Amino acid sequence: MVIDINNYVPIDLNLIKSNLDIVKLHSNGILCANDDNVYMMVPNYKIDILFDKNYVNSDMFTSFYIEKSYKEAIDVFLNRSKEDDKNYHNIKDINQFLKVYKDCLPDSEETKKFEYDILEVILKETPKERFVSLNNYTDILNQYINEGFDENAVQYIFDIITELAFIERINLIHLLNAVKDSINQPDFDNVEYYDTQYISNNLILSVAKLVNKIYPNIDLFYKIDSFRCRNVIGHGNRVFITFIEFLLYYNDEISKQLPLKSIINFNTKYCKYYKKVFEKYNIDKKIITFDDIFKNGLKKLSLERIASFAAGAFWHDVVKVKELDYLNINKPKYYSKDSTSHAIKGYQFLRYFRNYNNDISLIVGMHHEYYGYGYSVLSNIISTYLKENKTLSPAWLISYYSEDIYSLDSISFFPAKVLEIVDLFDTIVLPQKIYDRQGLDIKGAVEFIYENYVEKEVQIDPILFDLFIQFLIDIRKADIKNPFN
Repeated sequence: MVIDINNYVPIDLNLIKSNLDIVKLHSNGILCANDDNVYMMVPNYKIDILFDKNYVNSDMFTSFYIEKSYKEAIDVFLNRSKEDDKNYHNIKDINQFLKVYKDCLPDSEETKKFEYDILEVILKETPKERFVSLNNYTDILNQYINEGFDENAVQYIFDIITELAFIERINLIHLLNAVKDSINQPDFDNVEYYDTQYISNNLILSVAKLVNKIYPNIDLFYKIDSFRCRNVIGHGNRVFITFIEFLLYYNDEISKQLPLKSIINFNTKYCKYYKKVFEKYNIDKKIITFDDIFKNGLKKLSLERIASFAAGAFWHDVVKVKELDYLNINKPKYYSKDSTSHAIKGYQFLRYFRNYNNDISLIVGMHHEYYGYGYSVLSNIISTYLKENKTLSPAWLISYYSEDIYSLDSISFFPAKVLEIVDLFDTIVLPQKIYDRQGLDIKGAVEFIYENYVEKEVQIDPILFDLFIQFLIDIRKADIKNPFN
């Protein structure tokens, strides 16, 4: 390998040993050298072998180096002053965090150890330290994109997205405290000063690139036990990865003439469902064609666009702090509003307090819209529009652009309709432990969703759900029949 030693600075082996976890988390690895300038790079996830004589005799090396940017990050953590600790009022402990986020309670001892270890580290950090951590993770993930990809890389991704999920929830708690008590306002100012939004979006793009690199063979994720965790963190991680995976499949099918197939089959397979959707919104459509459904038709998405949409999927339950089962079937009228209100709160938090872009916040705000049967920010947009004595007459049902929703040129946001399906499917197959409900297998879940969310009431998009079923058959190798056929 070619080494530019000018990009590195020396690091003491004893410092590495006494701060092993910090060095592993905040570097891409350690460069070892002997007197003959023979180099060996030890990646971050294998640094432990430097202290295990059965693997490497570290005495054979006389110098150890680390990239300059990573050393600077590590110094931030090692040189934290007592004044920093005094000025920053953090959440005291895990129990205080779980009082707000009961849905984050782990479902097993294994999950508890994995998530609590991560959470304990985060709770000890200041916003500046969290900012530095996330910034370094992006660099490390990008190296995985350019180099090899194995189980260690997948575990590293899983660690990072779990940490990111906890960090934004902690930011929400600080926001709530700042609103309730002006004394805590400096705490939230600290969070804002070291805003993680830009970095988290870069992280999500890097993860999307890595998933794309190994697609369609992403079995490595499902080999991680914690990936099947039945709490809101595990659910969010699975929905996030599945969302990216499904949109990559969607792109492949676009290349295989999915738009043409959808047009050909529209009248026989789908038209009857969309007729019910337009009726639900009291939109007079005597003749419905495929051109009325998707703005500019079904089209391929860039990887950057997939990542932007996936950010909405990642944050979709960020303010889900009550134990609510949002399966919208045979419930009283008030239940629909109460059970999906976290979508509205999530939209408000991400857009108005964290300044996330319209796409991300709108995906969160509409992920329980259910074609008028659920509750979302769309209700308020339509209500305001109708108060002006205007007639609801969208040019298309579904758009890829958030501005079309605000103008009501469309009434459904493409990524939110995808998220509805992925989110619902995961909830039915692996329901969170707090729901005290047995999960269904893939076959049972597909039948359940088709019967209740398509046939009885058209709550999810039929074309996208048809494609999702084919995704389960083609990519997940599910032995099921497609009820649309």
